[in-house]
Amino acid sequence: MEMKFRAFDKTTGSMIYNPLGFPGLYPTSSLMLCTGFKDRQGIEIYDGDILKATADDVFNHSFIYSIGFQDGSFVIKDPGRESVDSIFGMGDTLSEDEVIGNIYQDKHLLEGE
Repeated sequence: MEMKFRAFDKTTGSMIYNPLGFPGLYPTSSLMLCTGFKDRQGIEIYDGDILKATADDVFNHSFIYSIGFQDGSFVIKDPGRESVDSIFGMGDTLSEDEVIGNIYQDKHLLEGE
């Protein structure tokens, strides 16, 4: 798997993909690693992304969660819980969900859920 990164530049408010090698970037940026998985639209999922999952049932329940990187592993962060779940073995599930934003530019998506 190719290691891919992106960084959110807090000064400009922009996302920079594969930022390695940009001198002076890191003091004002948050670096994020690609999980290696893609969502249902084929968008790569990174640490810091916010995803929407929709249950395939008659009620079409949906919930929103974010991806984090904690203790050397990618995890699912549910805004309604303090605990986290590893994404290990969940590639098929992630590929059915949809990236709808990220924790830096779209934090409001995690509020009130």
